[in-house]
Amino acid sequence: MQNYKYLQDTYLFNYQSKIIQIGEYNELKYLVLEDTIFYPQGGGQESDKGYIWQGDMKIKVTDVRKHNDQVLHFIDEIPNEIDLLKEVTIEIDKENRLLNARLHTAGHLLANILESIPTLIPTKGHQYQSGSYVECLGDITELNLKLEEIQKVIDQNINDDLKILTQSDLETNHRFVQIQNYSPVGCGGTHVKSLGEIGKLTINKIKNKKGKIRVSYSIS
Repeated sequence: MQNYKYLQDTYLFNYQSKIIQIGEYNELKYLVLEDTIFYPQGGGQESDKGYIWQGDMKIKVTDVRKHNDQVLHFIDEIPNEIDLLKEVTIEIDKENRLLNARLHTAGHLLANILESIPTLIPTKGHQYQSGSYVECLGDITELNLKLEEIQKVIDQNINDDLKILTQSDLETNHRFVQIQNYSPVGCGGTHVKSLGEIGKLTINKIKNKKGKIRVSYSIS
């Protein structure tokens, strides 16, 4: 089984590994690594960006997805000189990784606070750089009435720099994430160490779409 290093350490930006498989999926070329720090798109979060180095050869990773419990690192072309027996160095885009982690943790915080309102049930998170939101079932009227109070709780939690706790099962690659003072949830995404790293989290818009309440947010 592949070892998903991104589950263990969000701040691991370089790592040594080996290529264990070369293949094609839907006419797209990919590499499978023995261990990987690349986060594959899923769970409402975008994939990591970066490169795989073998000696002086630099291979750009264009997308990362999980398929049949394998993380596939998609590349434009498979170099003729690639060697399955030699080590590779994995290098991910640090700035992109940390932005995704901040957005994901911000989504968890917002969902936890919304869940404390009896008439709301968070059902989905979408933490993309192009637009992030938490989707809920419930009463939009009460949500609008409590909006100022919710923003105050968000600001206070971030100001208190609450810690992010994780617990992983390395054999199954399953993990639970918990913001201090809130309940743990199963999550395979990347997260920051504490809420202070998020920066300013602002609720931008609330709308009712096909019976579902979408609470959009941004960070700065």
